[in-house]
Amino acid sequence: MLPMSSTTGAGQSAGPGPVPFKDIVVDDDAAAGGGVQVQQPVAEEYHDIIATLPCRPSMHEYQGTWILDDWLPGRMAFRRRFEARAGDVVLASLPKCGTTWLKALAFATAARDRYDPSSSGGGDRQHPLRRLNPHECVPFVEVVYNAGEEAKLDAAPSPRIISTHAPYSLLPASITQSSTCKIIYISRCDVGAIDLERMKGGCLQRPLVSKLCLGFAALLTALIVIMSLEEAPVLTIFSSTPEKLKVLSQGFLQQQEQEHLEDSTARQNENCNYAKGKWVADKKRPLYSGNECKQWLSKMWACRMMQRADFSYENFRWQPHGCQMPEFTGPNILKRLRHKTLAFVGDSLGRQQFQSMMCIATGGKYSPEVEDVGWKYGLVKAPGALRPDGWAYWFPGTNSTILFYWSASLSELELLNTTDSVTSYALHLDRPVTFLKKYLHSFDVLVLNTGHHWNRGKFNGNHWELYADGKPVGKGRLADLNRAKNLTLYSIARWVDSELVRYPQVKAFLRTISPRHFVNGDWNTGGSCGNTVPLSNGSEVLQDHSSDLPVESAVNGTRVKILDITAVSQLRDEGHISNSTFKGRASTGINDCLHWCLPGIPDMWNELLFAQI
Repeated sequence: MLPMSSTTGAGQSAGPGPVPFKDIVVDDDAAAGGGVQVQQPVAEEYHDIIATLPCRPSMHEYQGTWILDDWLPGRMAFRRRFEARAGDVVLASLPKCGTTWLKALAFATAARDRYDPSSSGGGDRQHPLRRLNPHECVPFVEVVYNAGEEAKLDAAPSPRIISTHAPYSLLPASITQSSTCKIIYISRCDVGAIDLERMKGGCLQRPLVSKLCLGFAALLTALIVIMSLEEAPVLTIFSSTPEKLKVLSQGFLQQQEQEHLEDSTARQNENCNYAKGKWVADKKRPLYSGNECKQWLSKMWACRMMQRADFSYENFRWQPHGCQMPEFTGPNILKRLRHKTLAFVGDSLGRQQFQSMMCIATGGKYSPEVEDVGWKYGLVKAPGALRPDGWAYWFPGTNSTILFYWSASLSELELLNTTDSVTSYALHLDRPVTFLKKYLHSFDVLVLNTGHHWNRGKFNGNHWELYADGKPVGKGRLADLNRAKNLTLYSIARWVDSELVRYPQVKAFLRTISPRHFVNGDWNTGGSCGNTVPLSNGSEVLQDHSSDLPVESAVNGTRVKILDITAVSQLRDEGHISNSTFKGRASTGINDCLHWCLPGIPDMWNELLFAQI
């Protein structure tokens, strides 16, 4: 690596230590011959992705963080392409938090052997910091990638010192998962946060800071850098007192602490089988009122507004064996989804889960502050359509988005003709729905479901024709809809798993099928589900494996998790809409033993989801 680079700064000795980034010279031809890919500036590379992100003037939201447009392409490239080395030191700080002089201290300390003040040739008069800005010695990696200088990073001798304003959640995996790369979070007492407010136009007065405070900070910085280059922990936090850290509540320290707590909870429950447990009575349920949650809840599922007399099905919760369920409330949901997007993609049962989540998140109360942002995801009502293809809502208090997209098959649909009187569609069993390909990068939690549309009646009614490998399946094995569905489940799980390499922030779930409870016929042949006694068929699930084996098999070996609700819901046949109708309307004679009353069983699905995110 070193032969293709050179440093031109005077006074350099042969001792170990970093060199100024500006002094590294890379010959493009030599770099290419040495296996170093010479990169171009990254703005064009990420232009199409950035165009899909939520935006404000001069800013875009990326992975839950609002980033200035000038920094965003470089930060995306840094996260995706940077490869850490043993001994790398990463200085992370808030903007306007003393980064410049902290860089100077860090570089001077780490390079104390290479640039010895007592050496011949001028000593400290030739030190790089006498001729270069600290930012030219320790670069912001975002600027490096924006300028297309990635090859200089590769050519830099170890140990490299780099700097970033990126929060912990946006650091590359090669840094956060490394046992030899050092991360130092630094802040200068509370002056930095005040300076940040002044930079943003705030009216806070800058306090007087004693020389003792700055001198103590300088000493600590030097000690931390020395330890980082020797036997320090992977993550070091240099800051002021705990009381002053409260000023940085929107900064990196809070983010890192929150992620640590979430990871700790996840580790405690990672061996929990949430589908194995029992239903228990709970007077605190339901979590919202079916009469009040009119802003989000469809009338056809609001059984409290129907001619139904018994609502005892609302007063139960699910308790997994050997697992401590977190407190499931609207504020806790939004806290966990702070700066995040939760996406449901599936059929009408997925829409029920989405509406349940909206009602729980708002407490079932009218919430005018929640903003409809469906337009950001193309979820607008087309001319002549009954409804849009989905809905998306933004909670400004926590910068959280919850959305639903209708895709009954999870498969790509391709228009086959436009001239025939009846339009047909190719349903590609091995291709994910286009919505996922377009927006997956912007999600943090994804819940997929399909199942109840895989029958000939639905396929004929929707004019769907089965395709695989870009060709009609004909009369082969895939003409059987069960096999076709299983291929789709397998394909979607593998596709999402492959995308998680690029988007590791996404926690993806494939939900198992919601059970039907028709007896003495089906929905169109007189079938019914008239039971109103809760748990008449038992209250406990003891099996270790899912009752939906195709979904369990599909996610096996992937990072997509199973959201197993089948056996749990099978015990709750009294919770369906059944033959309930709106007051003043005559019964149609058709029972709905597929969809659930809300509040009801889908609330439990969301509680199991909440426990796993």
